[in-house]
Amino acid sequence: SEMCIRDRQSTWGFIKNQILFKMLRKLACRRTLQQIFLSTYKYRFFTVSEEGKSQKPAESKPKPQEESASDIKKRILSVGLLHAKDKGWTMETLDNAVTDIGLTGKASTLFPQGPIELVDFARTTWIQLLRQSFANCSKEMGMSDRLKIGMRTHLEFIIPYKKTWYQAVLLGLEPKNVPSSITSMSNVIGEFWKFAGDRSIDFSFYTKRLLLGSIYTRTELFMLFDNSANHCETWKFLDAQIDSFLDKDVCQWAKLCSVDVPKICLLYTSPSPRDQRGSRMPSSA
Repeated sequence: SEMCIRDRQSTWGFIKNQILFKMLRKLACRRTLQQIFLSTYKYRFFTVSEEGKSQKPAESKPKPQEESASDIKKRILSVGLLHAKDKGWTMETLDNAVTDIGLTGKASTLFPQGPIELVDFARTTWIQLLRQSFANCSKEMGMSDRLKIGMRTHLEFIIPYKKTWYQAVLLGLEPKNVPSSITSMSNVIGEFWKFAGDRSIDFSFYTKRLLLGSIYTRTELFMLFDNSANHCETWKFLDAQIDSFLDKDVCQWAKLCSVDVPKICLLYTSPSPRDQRGSRMPSSA
């Protein structure tokens, strides 16, 4: 009988322990769920002051957006312009720019066309600076002064890169880079004529840009070999070229440059106002 009583007591004690364990586990689960609820909802959306009063919902901070590939390329090219003054317009310059902004790898993965993309980026940046400088100019200036100021301002952007700019010129002469070089240069020359007030819609739209481009190219090459103080000889050369250009008719200038005017008219460098409106010359059927 004593053995039976002991067995019953031990069995009852085991059952009580099991019941108590299950109750404690349920309480622990409820406590855990309560803490999760409070931390997830109450403390996430509301802030409690020291006095215990609820305040307005706390604004969640926006997650920083990841940079796109174009943004990263702009950062690399902007840093590359700083290196180009001393290290030139090479892939090594772009590789150093990649390292400077904290990235790893070769720049060739982002710039398959090579360092000509750095040259095009420089010209695009200078066009924006050129437009800003034009906004501060007097509206009473004539066409001659506007052309001189526009071309001189753009040439002054090149002066800090004068030691290595010959590399950019040679890059533009490579066959694979000729299309992009023509496009970027036509955009620059177009800005000069816009600032000068040119509104031509005939074939002179093309001839003016081609002839002014030849003047700009000659002046740029002249500047690279000019060692005079403040490049005063370059500015004299530019003024003489512009004055001579405006004193002569377009056809006379084309003959001086040994260029056939009818062939110039067929050269498509940038859309004229007539082309932008969609009109075309009637075909000779």
